[in-house]
Amino acid sequence: MGNLVIMLPVTVDNPDLPVIPAEDIRPFIDYEPGALEHWIFGGDAVSLTGRVKGQALTAQGTGYTYTGTSITLPGYQNALISPFADAKNRTVFAVVRRPAQAGSTANKGVYWGTRGAASGSAGGNLMADISTAVVGRMAFSYGDTNNTTQNTALTNWGSVAEGQVAVLSASEAANGDFICAVNGVANSVTLPAERAPSLVNMLAFGNAYYAPSDYQTLSIEMFEAGVFEGAFTEAQHAALYQRTKAREALRGVTIA
Repeated sequence: MGNLVIMLPVTVDNPDLPVIPAEDIRPFIDYEPGALEHWIFGGDAVSLTGRVKGQALTAQGTGYTYTGTSITLPGYQNALISPFADAKNRTVFAVVRRPAQAGSTANKGVYWGTRGAASGSAGGNLMADISTAVVGRMAFSYGDTNNTTQNTALTNWGSVAEGQVAVLSASEAANGDFICAVNGVANSVTLPAERAPSLVNMLAFGNAYYAPSDYQTLSIEMFEAGVFEGAFTEAQHAALYQRTKAREALRGVTIA
């Protein structure tokens, strides 16, 4: 029989009190209840339905494969389209396995993002991508009326090796400030001009809209994905990583 434990935000410096090992603590809810939506993948297409409000991701293409804990998305235009339009003041995260790129410039991918139409008036872009130059970068760009862009690589995979699983999270405040984190380690930047959110495309996981040929072939294995209202602080990104790592450990998935 298990024990019910209520954790309060206080500490008591008393070595005589019992200590419950962290690995024995289990959350009441195995998803992020404060999210706009949270998807935990695995098994079959039923996992494309969100845990918070039952909002579904829409499969853009075909050829998805499942394990008990993940979904693998093929390349370009085989993404999962979310029910959320591109917007500021949001936080997005995904649990992904770092793929093997083998140094190929034709082997890049997008984890989540939007893409404006040809005209800058249709809005800018929000992307988290892989590149061989800055592996696993979080690159954000905005489009002006001439459709010029400003790309900013905020952070990279660091010590995450090919084949390892990591938590990637990013937030954009209403004023254009960005914070990105790999496994809770965050970096922040303010873009030199505000991004105009895409007016034509929804937020998608995988590569739904980014058409250059070198972004079309890389498949992506994902374990979770989620969207929050509001831009997280660096401390909140770190806390999200800890919750996600514990949640995935219960599913037998080790996060770097």
